[in-house]
Amino acid sequence: METFILAKRIAELSGLTYDAVRAVLIAQKDVEIVVTEDVKGWKRIVKAWEYVQNEYGVEDLQVVPPCKGIIS
Repeated sequence: METFILAKRIAELSGLTYDAVRAVLIAQKDVEIVVTEDVKGWKRIVKAWEYVQNEYGVEDLQVVPPCKGIIS
């Protein structure tokens, strides 16, 4: 249930739903780097991530598009 509560909060903050669920699953597995070409969507997740870190104590998140470099 905690997964869905956190995913809902990320979705509210970022405006994304599918990637919000993926982000929560990534956080729960202690993965800190996401490799994706979806720069636009994951920028929104990264912006919401600061709130999520403060509220839920998850680790830092870095998004790396293979062709563009780190988004932070």
